[in-house]
Amino acid sequence: MDDWWERNSQEFTRYGIHVIAHACITCTPGYGNMYRDKYEESKGVVSQLFTKFAIQQAYAVETHTWFTNFSVYLRRLVYSQHVHNKKQMVRMLTSRCGMNKVDAELVVRRIEQHDDEGGRTCAIQ
Repeated sequence: MDDWWERNSQEFTRYGIHVIAHACITCTPGYGNMYRDKYEESKGVVSQLFTKFAIQQAYAVETHTWFTNFSVYLRRLVYSQHVHNKKQMVRMLTSRCGMNKVDAELVVRRIEQHDDEGGRTCAIQ
C-alpha cells in the first residue's frame, strides 16, 4: 500500500500541502472479509496517528486573516453587484456577518491590498 504514497507524495508538496505524517490504509474488510487482516492493521495505524497528533496544539489563524482569505475567494465566486465601494463592503460585513467595524475595515483593506498585488478579484472603490 505504501507504494501509492511513494509515487504521489510530491503532488502534495506541489500544491503547498506540507504532510507531517501519512498512512496508507485499507478502509474496508472487503467482500467476504478478503482484506480483513489489512483492515484490522489499518485501524491500528489510524488510531496511532490520531493519538500522536491529536494531542498537539491545533493550527490556528487569526480571524481577520482567515476571513479575508475566505472573502477573497468567495467574492470571486459570488460577485455582488450591490457592493461597489469600501463603505458598502464594511457595512455588509458588520450587518450580515456580525463582524465588528475594526475587523471589517481590516478585511476590506486586505482585500484591496490583495487586488493591488495582482490578485485582482473585483473593483472596490
